[in-house]
Amino acid sequence: MHPQWWDRMLNELSDPKNLTGLNTCYEIEDSGRYTYTGHGDAFQNASIPEQLPATLRDTLTDRGAIFEIEISDDIEAAVKAKTLETCVLGFQMDNFAPTHELSVKINGKSLNRQSTWTANGSVEWGPMTGKRNVYFNITSPPLKNGLNIIEVKLIEPKPYNYILRERKDEEDRAPIIRKIHVHVLYKH
Repeated sequence: MHPQWWDRMLNELSDPKNLTGLNTCYEIEDSGRYTYTGHGDAFQNASIPEQLPATLRDTLTDRGAIFEIEISDDIEAAVKAKTLETCVLGFQMDNFAPTHELSVKINGKSLNRQSTWTANGSVEWGPMTGKRNVYFNITSPPLKNGLNIIEVKLIEPKPYNYILRERKDEEDRAPIIRKIHVHVLYKH
């Protein structure tokens, strides 16, 4: 391609006015943690802390796992202008059993669990485990332009919580978040 074509295209693609109103997907992905052993471990602490994968466990506190995601769309303006079609928060999960439920907060505001739905994703159902996608319909607020804090807490029915389990069995069944994504869809 001609260099002037690249300059023109990159200027068009990077212009915020051209990007406003286009469907967008924001993601936090499984980083595939690894240990770098070169240089005598001189750089072992130089890597950026990763958010995913994250294992969800029952806790005695009322706090869940915390994730940060930067949103560049002005969701609030799109809601006011009535150009926002839908906004969906999704979690790609491993070991998510039918008895599990998530409590999710964005920027401190709880999401309505009635707006939740799940879908199988490359299903590998064993005894009460598998890969699932869990979705929430969201709006603005609580989702906003800029940094958003997502808190996810595992909720299980009471009878399941009181079953005595061995530690290894608990490790094998703990739900794992592999990917978090926010889809912003506009009316066209």
